[in-house]
Amino acid sequence: MAKKLVNHFELFALLPEHQLVICITPKAASMSIIQALASHYGTAVKRPSHKYSVFRWYTLEQVQAVVPNWRRAMFVRHPLERLCSVYDYHITKHNLERSKNLRDRFNAGMSFTQFAGKVIERPDWDSHFVPQSWMSDRADFVGKFENMATDWQRFKEWAGVDLPALPHVNSNPKSGGCSFNQLSGVQQKSLRSIYAGDIKNWYS
Repeated sequence: MAKKLVNHFELFALLPEHQLVICITPKAASMSIIQALASHYGTAVKRPSHKYSVFRWYTLEQVQAVVPNWRRAMFVRHPLERLCSVYDYHITKHNLERSKNLRDRFNAGMSFTQFAGKVIERPDWDSHFVPQSWMSDRADFVGKFENMATDWQRFKEWAGVDLPALPHVNSNPKSGGCSFNQLSGVQQKSLRSIYAGDIKNWYS
């Protein structure tokens, strides 16, 4: 599947004093990163509509236009593990009310096979499962969820920002309801095709 630029809104953190943009990737320690930035800059920054907020809902095209030359950073997670985390948290544990987009398309308690089928139909429906390689046209720094403690420290040193340690927010132990062995061969192949860019860029 060819890489596309995401034309719907994503959450970015803009740090003007460091000429830095952070792409906030859902289910890749996103809430922990938001809390760490809020702790550093003040709690009001958690509201993207607040005039002092470092967070902005932008399309990728808007980021390219507004701050084309700023450094870019993002944290990623293995796409299939990320998909499982979305399923476990929002579907198995009945947290669909936290996301209108997901609530409009998915049903609490639906099987992982049904969930995967919906994702395959429209992988660009919501930022929770949009391929991470679509969420930024470039990244000067990439940290991994799997190495979060180490990579967060590495990010702070690279960015030159004295941020606090990451809090542990929305920890989501797996419920056991998600297994790729449950999916048909066709579904597995489709998901690997959708997330081929993520796997090639960061997990090959």
